[in-house]
Amino acid sequence: RDDLSDAQAAELALLENVQRSNLTVIEEATAYKRLMLEFRMKEERIAKKVGKSPQTIRDIIRLLQLPAPVRAMLGEKKLTPTHGQH
Repeated sequence: RDDLSDAQAAELALLENVQRSNLTVIEEATAYKRLMLEFRMKEERIAKKVGKSPQTIRDIIRLLQLPAPVRAMLGEKKLTPTHGQH
């Protein structure tokens, strides 16, 4: 990994973090949004890297638009992501 730039190393670390199974859906959505904003990644590239469909990535990111109390319930796993998408 010594040959990676700081930006590439940060991108790789963020991608590895997203693939941990213990993230809440809100943490996952925030990480995807960060990959898009900071690293200029498109949903298709993120999807390929994490093994999900581009539509799934879009759906997860869309959860960030929900009101704060709903995002909090998703973060606390009191609601499922499916509840948040309706």
